Amino acid sequence: RISFHGYRVEPSASHLGGFPRGRWRPIAEGDSVGHFQGVWVGVRGQAFGLFRGVYGTRANGEQVFFGKYIDADGAFLGILRGKWGVTGQEPGRNGEPVTVGWFRGVWVNADDAELGEIAGHFRSQEGEFGFLRGRWCRGRCPLAP
Repeated sequence: RISFHGYRVEPSASHLGGFPRGRWRPIAEGDSVGHFQGVWVGVRGQAFGLFRGVYGTRANGEQVFFGKYIDADGAFLGILRGKWGVTGQEPGRNGEPVTVGWFRGVWVNADDAELGEIAGHFRSQEGEFGFLRGRWCRGRCPLAP
């Protein structure tokens, strides 16, 4: 499958946002967390870094994710944290169900100062890597969902 994203970008704003894209692995049977990983991409397609993390459900029922964002040399750039949820299921290849959901959170620096927001959607199928895609921005910004 292929997906295109487009929107107007002011030349001076290329550092203000972009797209996280990557993989969302479902929580395996008998495990308490799922995993995600990907590339932190700017609006002009440049890779600013990589991210990876875990997601799951706390004892109180809250669905949360936590991740780490690094540059190409492995230097720490930030922590991702937020909430996620399932919106439903769709038929996948061979008719097997595919879980569809969303994530929304913030990214912070080493001093826990909020740098910006991240939000997007994921699709995953049991036993396979699914995908995630979304938007990130510096500061407060209108992101879906």
